[in-house]
Amino acid sequence: MKIILKFAIVALLVLSGCSLVKVQGGYSDLKPTYQPAITSANKEFITVSSEAMKNLKCDFSGIAYDGDSSYVVIGSGGRIISSDDGQNWLERQSGTDKVLKSITWGEKSFVIVGEGGIILLSSDGIVWDKVSTYIKNDLYKVLWDGHRFITFDKKSIYISKDGLEWERKIIPEGEVSNSDVKITHYFTDIFWDGVEYIAVGGGNVILTSPDLNEWNERVNFMGNGMFFDVSYNGERYVTVGDHLVLFTSKDKITWADNEAKINQIESINDYYTLFLRSVVWGNNEFIAVGQKGLILTSSDGLDWSILKSDTTEYLNEILWDGKQYTVVGDNETIIYFK
Repeated sequence: MKIILKFAIVALLVLSGCSLVKVQGGYSDLKPTYQPAITSANKEFITVSSEAMKNLKCDFSGIAYDGDSSYVVIGSGGRIISSDDGQNWLERQSGTDKVLKSITWGEKSFVIVGEGGIILLSSDGIVWDKVSTYIKNDLYKVLWDGHRFITFDKKSIYISKDGLEWERKIIPEGEVSNSDVKITHYFTDIFWDGVEYIAVGGGNVILTSPDLNEWNERVNFMGNGMFFDVSYNGERYVTVGDHLVLFTSKDKITWADNEAKINQIESINDYYTLFLRSVVWGNNEFIAVGQKGLILTSSDGLDWSILKSDTTEYLNEILWDGKQYTVVGDNETIIYFK
């Protein structure tokens, strides 16, 4: 039991902090220089690169888009950069050196959460205010469900209508497979599909809830694996995690771990060591990204193929904005493609 929990916790990758680099005026111009593009399955991968970007010296963990013109990328060392086109970037002052873990857009505001319970709020992605709260633990993910912001730490879920005042709910306990032992579920993502919330996390657990109060276990603790993200195309749900795990479901109740397959991966060592960190549905396909620059594509969530990108960095999140995909990752990595 202790071994299972130890591996589940270790599997959650937490970005390390980095020291701030002073830039005149507090901003740095991150205009891209275009690297030789890699074309794969009719996709052209373009990496944003500049000397100013290299001076950031951090890992990017999340990206959000306001649906109009503003993109924001966050990372370790309190790094925030923004763009009005997704290609040319400016560094912004965050007022913190904490690791920023997740960002979302909703209710005319960007909300960032991260290390030590930090919450930052901005209406334009440029000027940021620190929200004063009672939360002290690391916050892992934040989302907007159309009515409220939702974030969580290891034990609690927090909800807010405006990003300023936060209400606390308790994450439920669950039973470990083939055991009478109970433990608090360890969430890494909560996804809203318009009807229900889907929570995934350590031990490859999957739960659903209509209101964040009552939860139903759909897949309980199965071992030492970890799910990181969930997406939905209107017909099939897909959740991804470590060991190249891909679970799928059509009804959120029954989840299959043996339907999805990844073409071009034959080594059992790859299945054991590679992680998938983020998945999104856009432009009639799922795209999943993860360790060692891995990018996968699937039209149905079942049959997956590898796209050859020009990076080996750990890719942490992918965004579809209606026109293009943008991927962010370690060592100041930003890649966009259509």
